[in-house]
Amino acid sequence: MVASIPAERMATLMRELFVILSEHSDAVHKDVVIKELRRRHPPRPAELEPTSGDRDVYSHRVEWGVTDVSTGSLGNENGWATKMRGPWAITQKGRQALAMYVDAEVFWHEARELRRRYKRHS
Repeated sequence: MVASIPAERMATLMRELFVILSEHSDAVHKDVVIKELRRRHPPRPAELEPTSGDRDVYSHRVEWGVTDVSTGSLGNENGWATKMRGPWAITQKGRQALAMYVDAEVFWHEARELRRRYKRHS
């Protein structure tokens, strides 16, 4: 089982990830996004632990966080990001969420609620 990242920390990481995506007008390769996120919010020692794949806990959790609110998981009209195998981009809904939920914990709470609501209705 992959170690978790505390909710407060995950909230900070995810909101900052969306800020990074919003700084680009086009899709950006996930490695570039995660590298910049690591620069702004360096991994903590426990987050550097390897997972069963070739990633550490930090990258693993961040990638799954994006997946949870992507168009692939929530449908094109609801997703906050597009996520292909490499390139990621923020959607208009994602930009609206960034503007509306300035506090990182509120942003992440709303992202998780969006995912829960979608799963209940699909």
